Amino acid sequence: MAEGNLSQAQGPVRPDAILDMAGSFWVSVILKAGIELGVFTEIAAGNDTVEKVASSIKASERGVRILLNALCALGMISKAEGKYLLTPAAEQFLVKGKDSYVGYAIFTTLRDWEALGRIAEAVKKGSPITGAYGAESGVWEEVAIGLTPAGLTTGSIIGDVLGIGTKMEPGVKVLDIACGSGVYGYVLLQRDPKATVTDVDWQNVLKVAQKVAHDMGVAGRVTYKPGDMLSIDYGEGEFDIAIVSNILQAFDPETNKTILSKICKALKPGGTVVIHDILPDEERARAIRALIFAVYMLLVSTGGDTYTLSEFESWLKETGFENAATHRVPGGTTLITATKSR
Repeated sequence: MAEGNLSQAQGPVRPDAILDMAGSFWVSVILKAGIELGVFTEIAAGNDTVEKVASSIKASERGVRILLNALCALGMISKAEGKYLLTPAAEQFLVKGKDSYVGYAIFTTLRDWEALGRIAEAVKKGSPITGAYGAESGVWEEVAIGLTPAGLTTGSIIGDVLGIGTKMEPGVKVLDIACGSGVYGYVLLQRDPKATVTDVDWQNVLKVAQKVAHDMGVAGRVTYKPGDMLSIDYGEGEFDIAIVSNILQAFDPETNKTILSKICKALKPGGTVVIHDILPDEERARAIRALIFAVYMLLVSTGGDTYTLSEFESWLKETGFENAATHRVPGGTTLITATKSR
């Protein structure tokens, strides 16, 4: 069959999917506006009409009406007889003041809004076109706070995978590198009342971790090492478990091997490293979230990327680890565990 006839048999080719893709950023900016103006928090507080929300946030009724109706269409709120209600997801994650609030994480994701329009420039340069986040940057505090709710779930999965409080002997020593809020390690402390954690991160981020440790009732079993994770000495043969979550993506392969070598040195023989990251498929062609995140790494880091399982396995083998295994985490990330060779 001729090519033209085949096209006709399958129906006309349309640009709808391309146009939808081009306009998908509207969803992000509408959600951002709702969080920025605090409309979810207002509705939760009983300000459930256009007039009440507009009065409370000092905005125009026309603007509030249009925004709330758009958020209805996006499934974040619902409407009945002129009153607005939060959906269960918005109630849990978008009401400021709740422990499960993720608004800070969303704002961190969107903080480089202008830079995202310059991806073509970054592609040409092959290097950041916005300032990479350096030492003591306030953005890391926002990241730490924003990722805490999801971190509770991930920490619980780590505990299950490692058998903390069940299979493992009590009193494990945990090293958490670039710990953020520290929540992964603190979940393990709650499961093992004899365990201890050493947190490594910038000083300002460790202030967030200290508060979370206090709130989770484990502050007395946490030691803090402030500074650059690349230059800090992690120790030697000291820890049973080392956690490195959502940070190897920020570095080039050689730097990651250096980090893993330091971790291996810090672990006891038979100790376990837990890597938590977002992995693309081996062909780097289908895993949409991981591959889009790699573009973000191009914008903000000098050598970062998202790395495949085979790349991680190769680095682990080179740096003294064996028995690599993977475990899926809700939300599309992966845990990789491996043990230090005895």
